[in-house]
Amino acid sequence: MPEAKEINLCTRHKEVEYSNLLETFFEESVAMYAIMDRDFNFIKVNNAYAAADNRGPSQFPGRNHFDLYPSDAELIFKEVVNTKKPYQVYARPFVYPHNPERGITYWDWTLAPIIDSNGEVDLLLFSLYNVTESVKATEELERFFTLSIDMLSIMDFEGKFLKVNPAFEKTLGYTSEELITMDLFDLTHLEDKKRTIHSIENAITSAEPIVYFENRLCCKDKTYRWLEWDGFTDKNKRVIYAIARDITERKKLEDEIQRLESLSLLGTLTAEINHEIRNPMASVRGFLQLLYNKEECKKYKEYFDLMISELDRANSIITDYLSLSRTSTVKLRKTNLNEVIRKLEPFLEANAMNSSNTLVIKFGEIPDVLLDEKLIRQLILNLVRNGLEAMDNSGILLVSTFYEGGSVVLAVQDHGSGIEQDILKKIGTPFLTTKNNGTGLGLSICYNIVKKHNATIDIDTGAEGTTFYIRFQTEKIEAAYSTY
Repeated sequence: MPEAKEINLCTRHKEVEYSNLLETFFEESVAMYAIMDRDFNFIKVNNAYAAADNRGPSQFPGRNHFDLYPSDAELIFKEVVNTKKPYQVYARPFVYPHNPERGITYWDWTLAPIIDSNGEVDLLLFSLYNVTESVKATEELERFFTLSIDMLSIMDFEGKFLKVNPAFEKTLGYTSEELITMDLFDLTHLEDKKRTIHSIENAITSAEPIVYFENRLCCKDKTYRWLEWDGFTDKNKRVIYAIARDITERKKLEDEIQRLESLSLLGTLTAEINHEIRNPMASVRGFLQLLYNKEECKKYKEYFDLMISELDRANSIITDYLSLSRTSTVKLRKTNLNEVIRKLEPFLEANAMNSSNTLVIKFGEIPDVLLDEKLIRQLILNLVRNGLEAMDNSGILLVSTFYEGGSVVLAVQDHGSGIEQDILKKIGTPFLTTKNNGTGLGLSICYNIVKKHNATIDIDTGAEGTTFYIRFQTEKIEAAYSTY
């Protein structure tokens, strides 16, 4: 049968061709291949396998795999023979026993059984990929992630934290376990939330990176930190890689620079006001007083009183300007804050009565602190007046002192309607006022006095009122006293 003979020759030719193709693939592949019998003796290895151990392919046949490379992987090999099922491992560490200076290497490998016609394992095909560089790169990346002083995080597209580094934990005070139960928006300040959502949505839809985005996150202790963000999205993995820096101190410095610029402008204005306005005002007031005493002017007494009163008010405002702009020497002396308040008590009570409110003073047991009594009197008067003006009639203003955490604390509590958040963050800035007849200097003067005493000022405000806490440090009083 010529036709059958021709078909048979063609089939054999294809088999030879296929066999040659497999041989070429086996020998020239960059992947490492080895064929072993069921007892793990090498039958054949390709060039890549031999080169990985600086050997030639002819050095392997007849030798046992575990004589050359002893390891606990022998148990896995035996399991493959027994179960007749392939086995895969990823990034398995291995040290060459005859070449330990190479260090730990990492391998992805597969061991597949080749079954004979009787259903038994005849041969084993062993394929390996050296993933040492990839593993080390991943380890280096993880090391960078862990040791970075910047706050690094990975989030999904909904803002949920998937991974954060120790710097992130340190800045916010939460553990990584706590943070991965939250999302970015849980922590974002209410005023910044809309901008933050928009920034992330824009990065996702446009594939543009996030650059120099600023917002505030809530720490575990309920304080807020200003952060500056950079980041980019990976649409395939649906994640956001973000890096943040804590810029809270920078923000404070910017606010301080702005405050100093305001004071500098104020100083320039005050010099002009003092010379060009105050002196003429004094002359006008003097002539008004002369006219006031004349018989023919008696019928205009109310007008004269009003004019003199307004001149005195204008002069008082100029005095406030001068108080802010002058860099006067602070005369610190060991003083008891309670004694300063006691001297002012009648005057404070009169202020409260005039505004139809009640003043309550509670003195705590406190040590002496370094104070400039004249400035502290002004501080207390300003805070009390501010508190009285914040309340309607029949309000109660509480002035108290106490000792807490190494500090003498002056607290002034009103029962007004509180301070709005947008005003609160700017409070203490010169010319900032919510009063129709206010100058915006009272609290600026308070902040200036507090700063001159190296004290701190904290504000607790809400719908039921506002409390100003002035804290004077006592721990370093002796050291500070010796410098004055």
